Amino acid sequence: MAAPKNLRASGARAQRMTHTARAQERQKAVEAAREKIKASAIGRSALKKIPPPVPVIDGVIFLDNLARLSSEPGRGKTFLALDMALCVATGTPWHGHKVRQGQVLYLVGEGLSGLNQRVEAWESYHRTTVPEGAVEWLDLPLELHDPEGIDPDGLAAYVQEEGFTVVIVDTQARYTAGMEENSNSEVGVLVKNLDRLKKAVGACILLIHHVTIGTDRPRGASALNGAIDTELILVSGGGRGVVKLQNPKQKNAAEHPDMEFTTYLCRESVVMVADTDRKVSGGKVDPFARPARPPVLGSQGKDHAKWRIAYIIWSTFQHGTSGGTKAEIKRSLQGEPDLKIASKNWEKRFNEAWSVLESKGHLKTGAGNTRFLLTQDALEEMGADEIQPPSPEEERTLLEHIDTADDLQDDLQGGDDDED
Repeated sequence: MAAPKNLRASGARAQRMTHTARAQERQKAVEAAREKIKASAIGRSALKKIPPPVPVIDGVIFLDNLARLSSEPGRGKTFLALDMALCVATGTPWHGHKVRQGQVLYLVGEGLSGLNQRVEAWESYHRTTVPEGAVEWLDLPLELHDPEGIDPDGLAAYVQEEGFTVVIVDTQARYTAGMEENSNSEVGVLVKNLDRLKKAVGACILLIHHVTIGTDRPRGASALNGAIDTELILVSGGGRGVVKLQNPKQKNAAEHPDMEFTTYLCRESVVMVADTDRKVSGGKVDPFARPARPPVLGSQGKDHAKWRIAYIIWSTFQHGTSGGTKAEIKRSLQGEPDLKIASKNWEKRFNEAWSVLESKGHLKTGAGNTRFLLTQDALEEMGADEIQPPSPEEERTLLEHIDTADDLQDDLQGGDDDED
């Protein structure tokens, strides 16, 4: 039975009124959005007042910055991230780059085992001590990809409370367990949480990640790529223990030129040494050079030719070669204006000093008994004994040592963090 005509008309009027009310509400919302946009737009004068990005490591990472350091397994990415962290925490220049000293929070997803040995090696190399509280280590399984954002918001609150300058997440995969990293929708949740974290704390967030095996492309969906402000890739440098740091993306600054690093055994671990740290006059590489100070040549013998000869061997031939011949060492010494023997009878003085080094047991033969290196006693007397050149056996196991240290927890837990 049909509804009365007056009821049908009443229903139509109500429907029209509802539609009109919805249209009016939408128009109000549009006007509110317009006012919000208008109030947020800025002109040239206001743009000039916005401060430039604040570097944490000059030209490399910045405050209010999401950075990512990626590499294949065994390239030393964790050692490099730790190197950055400890330089920032202690105010130590990072391989010639100024740093903004501040507290660091290091999320150790792969466990604390072996970490103390790495820190002690770094302290020994740089001849400094990491103060209590300068770095905090967090070995706690957080879920940075949680859709509710509980862990990221809790982390943000803690970082704000403590005032950390840098937060290192090592590794991204360990803190996104269960996330399908090839899914843009799932990675999008991680991007949203990281963006909230970055904006909330104003610190530098540094993710440690892996590349797809055989490439220099960070693993996973592309959704995260656009959110990354600073992209750092560690690749092979073409030699044993040599790696190259590339900077293909820098959102708020010029991309940094490539840097080469060498991994050196120090105490019970290794440290990362940049080639820029090790340059001496003539473009030679000094494998033992430390930012803190060079070996002692002053009070113990700057005026003695034997120590000048020892320094030349130490700085030019001690590592990465089978030694230098007496003639090569002589030419190298006389080619250094600050060290060469300036007297007319310099060859006689050189030979006398050479004989003294031999008599004191400070020289040992290298390849073919015609090349020479310094002995342990000589290194100790020079103050260059804390970092020893690797023996042939140590050189053979160096990369294996790094790989094992980087990925030990994967092997123990049966994880697939390093699988493509």
